[in-house]
Amino acid sequence: MAYSSIVNRCASVAILGVVSSLGLGCPGPAPQAEVGTGGTDTQTTSSGSTDSGLTGPGSSGTGGNGAGGGGAQGAGGSGQGGSGHGAGGLGGGGLGGEGPGSGGQGGATGTGGATGTGGATGTGGATGTGGAGGAGGAGGAGCDEAILEDDELNCGECRRECSVTNVDLANDGLRCEGGLCVSSCVDGWANISRPRADDDPNTDDGCETPGRRVFVTDGAYSVPFNDIESEGMAGADAICQSRADDEGLTGLWLAWMSDRTIDASDRLEPLELPNAPYIQLNGAVVANGWDDLTNGNLVGGISITEFGVGLAEDTSVWTGTDAMGESTGVDCFGWLVEEDSGDGATVGSTALLDDGWTATNEPLPCDSADIHLYCFEQ
Repeated sequence: MAYSSIVNRCASVAILGVVSSLGLGCPGPAPQAEVGTGGTDTQTTSSGSTDSGLTGPGSSGTGGNGAGGGGAQGAGGSGQGGSGHGAGGLGGGGLGGEGPGSGGQGGATGTGGATGTGGATGTGGATGTGGAGGAGGAGGAGCDEAILEDDELNCGECRRECSVTNVDLANDGLRCEGGLCVSSCVDGWANISRPRADDDPNTDDGCETPGRRVFVTDGAYSVPFNDIESEGMAGADAICQSRADDEGLTGLWLAWMSDRTIDASDRLEPLELPNAPYIQLNGAVVANGWDDLTNGNLVGGISITEFGVGLAEDTSVWTGTDAMGESTGVDCFGWLVEEDSGDGATVGSTALLDDGWTATNEPLPCDSADIHLYCFEQ
């Protein structure tokens, strides 16, 4: 009997559930053809190269009515389908896997590297210090004495230079007159016109003294002050200048004194540097400028003499002047009448700091003895 007839009969009988009882020897179910295993797919992309998949043959299935399954599609490989071939039945050939895989994509284009930053500019080397200047040559042996009266470089003596320290150079203040440095100073400083130091007689301190000097005479004087050719107030001025010169103080000195024709303020008030302090020869401050001197309250009393030593307390001084620097009109008739006549003269006291330093309450007789003078540097 043909195999196909047997199959048909067995199939019909099977529907009735009697196959086993008829003993027809119907064949068992045809085994499935095994699906061929595709080759291992290894797809490595390296610079765009392609790896082909390996081909695995399918095993042949025996007999059965089943259709042979196609081989699995290898990724990028070719799989060969197994052939189904069984006795009495046709096994359909498995579908071959698809062809070779396409080549891998090329790698992405690399990004250009960042542009490098330029190196920092190097710092130049430090400038070397110049060598010290050579020592100046030795000075000449002397100078022409004709220039000593008005030469700032040889003022009074050869090579005695007027100092420029605190001198008002902006207004041509450097000056030598009559052999003395009489330079104009900047505000707050005074020119005392004397050597800077005892061991350096060829230099002058210019405006190194912060103030104007004052002293009270060591000696006592009587009206009309005619000890030195002059008399009256001019005689008192001459005494102050003589005492200063004898002690090497130099400069211009006047007595603190008024008469009926002129006030002390008109004679002594500074036209320059009014704020320069008034100082005693020991450096003690008497007043911080002209306004402080004439306000009726001194910082310190005037008690140091031209010798730099102090007088006894409460020494009387001829003045004829009040605390504002004005004449009291009580002046022994212009400091000319010696006899005890009229109202006498106004005097001050070295022991007082208030108005009494220049005008005590009681005038003294014109023939009084042991009365001193105040001397002020200009």
